[in-house]
Amino acid sequence: MIGKISRGSRPGDIGRYLHGEGHLGEHVYRDERDRERPGGVVIGGNLAREGDTDERGWAADLRLAAQGRPDSQRPIWHASLRCAPGDRTLTDAEWRGAVQEIAQRMGWAEHPHVIVRHADDHVHVVMSRVDSEGRIWVGKNDARRLQEARQGVEKRLGLRQVPTRTAKRGPEAAEGRLKPGEYRHSQQTGADPARVRLAERVERCVQAAEGMGRDVFEEALQRAGVRYEANVASTGRVSGYRFAMTTDQAGEPVWFKASQLDRSLSWNRVRERIETIEPVRVEPVVAEPKKFLESRASHAQRVEAAQHATEQAQAKAVAAKREQRLEKAAPPRNLGQQIRARAGAQQRAEAYRERVAERREWLSHVGRIREVREPEGGWKSMRQIDKATRQRMVAQKRTGASAPVRKNAPAPTLSDYQARQRQQREARRQARRGLSR
Repeated sequence: MIGKISRGSRPGDIGRYLHGEGHLGEHVYRDERDRERPGGVVIGGNLAREGDTDERGWAADLRLAAQGRPDSQRPIWHASLRCAPGDRTLTDAEWRGAVQEIAQRMGWAEHPHVIVRHADDHVHVVMSRVDSEGRIWVGKNDARRLQEARQGVEKRLGLRQVPTRTAKRGPEAAEGRLKPGEYRHSQQTGADPARVRLAERVERCVQAAEGMGRDVFEEALQRAGVRYEANVASTGRVSGYRFAMTTDQAGEPVWFKASQLDRSLSWNRVRERIETIEPVRVEPVVAEPKKFLESRASHAQRVEAAQHATEQAQAKAVAAKREQRLEKAAPPRNLGQQIRARAGAQQRAEAYRERVAERREWLSHVGRIREVREPEGGWKSMRQIDKATRQRMVAQKRTGASAPVRKNAPAPTLSDYQARQRQQREARRQARRGLSR
């Protein structure tokens, strides 16, 4: 069982993601008739929301609970739990029992939470760290505690024992393997040692290739600017890698074995992470049933075309996921790229502010035309102006202003924008009349 944790402050956003189709259409669930539906379904928790297929109910409950401690930061805790490939499909009751056991071990069983299921292999748990009495669950070392808790669930349910990750990873572990010369050179130059930078890039490549296979791992190393050599036996079995990112005075690459960087980067552990392929699900293209008087050959061709379309969609989804992962392995931008990106962001921000100013000026014209009082901060939307207009009309009715008086009142001056729109409509109308003649 594989678990990932994140925190946030807006349960509605994560709810819309969980009950939506996902980035690549991978979010599906089975209804009571065992039909696949896009999105997710609530299967458990302590909010009595079982069977819900949208987030409005439970997101409001979690939002209300989080308001008990306004001083808390990121009060919403989210964890995804996925069975390892090859594990059997767990029932809803087994998933509820697994989450309850994890909650008891981690200490948040009494906190408001829901369980949303996707497909056959994973669920999502969304929990408010603030309980009904205003007490907050700190969740210190929650990743390590989740690892320990899910190990007990794996043993109880007979699932595959997924190896745990070491506490120190990448640069932290590499710092403990520095030689005195590397440390002195780092102190003199003020730059991170090559061993530390290399460990950081290799770890980023492993993260990008998790569940994608060895070829994605090697392509990620190439994009990250890391040289690599695989130790391949005569039987074709890979027993390890060595990596290099710098050269010595003679121009030869300085090689590091994975064990010289971080024990977690050893091939046995990396293989568990990258060769455990995560399936990418897409909605299959289903051919229509055989029509009346349709030949079998024609129907077989349509079925084959539907299967081919499904395979193409699957390949496209896999390619999109592959490219998305490989972008994470790219080396960090240099100073020039950062400056250009920052300048582009400033230009976009200025253009956005100009559009907002034009929009507010147009809304101000509309407000003056409708003779409604503009608020101190200015108008922000047409909905706000419509509401103020309705309130003014209700107030006029209560004060006894008659309809003829309002109808015969002098018309307000149109803005330049509205005048141009009227001229354009009149020109189009005259053009249509000329064509009709």
